[in-house]
Amino acid sequence: AVKPWKEYKDEEKEICRHISTFAHLSKFGSNAQLFHPYKDKNIKKDKCPGDQECFDNDGVALFWNSARFQALEIGNVRYQEDVSDGGVVGALLLDSKADPPACIWVFTTHLRSGDTIPDEQKRIKQAGDLAAWVTERKVPADKCKRSARLLMMDGNSFQGFATGDIKADSNMYHTLQTKVGLTNFLLSEESSDSAELNTGEGRKDLPLSMAVSVNKIRGIDTKQLKKMGEYQLDRIDYIAVSKELKTPVVTLKTYDRVSGKEKAYNDI
Repeated sequence: AVKPWKEYKDEEKEICRHISTFAHLSKFGSNAQLFHPYKDKNIKKDKCPGDQECFDNDGVALFWNSARFQALEIGNVRYQEDVSDGGVVGALLLDSKADPPACIWVFTTHLRSGDTIPDEQKRIKQAGDLAAWVTERKVPADKCKRSARLLMMDGNSFQGFATGDIKADSNMYHTLQTKVGLTNFLLSEESSDSAELNTGEGRKDLPLSMAVSVNKIRGIDTKQLKKMGEYQLDRIDYIAVSKELKTPVVTLKTYDRVSGKEKAYNDI
């Protein structure tokens, strides 16, 4: 989405609808800036003069099969409090194989990272920005007899986050549930969290044994230097759907907080 959809001429929109296969939103000011090729002192900075931030190769993107889906609208919005955190990108897709005609608004984003209470407070605000923009997206009744919403994201937060003053009924995920009506995927029978919570290092609101979407320790090649050696065993990725869609069921590997850490070290 190079410019706001409303700024395109009608003939340009029609071309985009038929040839578009992706939508993206780059970030500003992220870690990627430190390694951006245009920031090399030996390269002319015509493309980002002075202290101006370059577009990152960091950000979010959506891709779809243009043989089946036609983009009726593409758009994005940046988070209000800190634009360096990026924002949300969305596409309204018409399913050519659906009968009667069906459309789906698909969104993706990347929320603020970090385990602390201030980090989760940032994510709650970002989820509020996301909710406000998503709920404003319309669906043309003449082209879409049915419609739904799908959000895929790195939420950087366990859906049961409950630390300090932030409870499970006021966290980031709860914000998405109540303001947008989105429900995250369910775990299959092979994947389950223990009832017992973590009593060792790290957050105490995480299950001692849990199905995880990320299990890693940042090694010496990391570009996120402040996170070097940090161990992350968490479920922070989302496939969240509106009530019109069947909730996905996902099978993930289950680790406890001791053997999982050993595995991450061994992998490095």
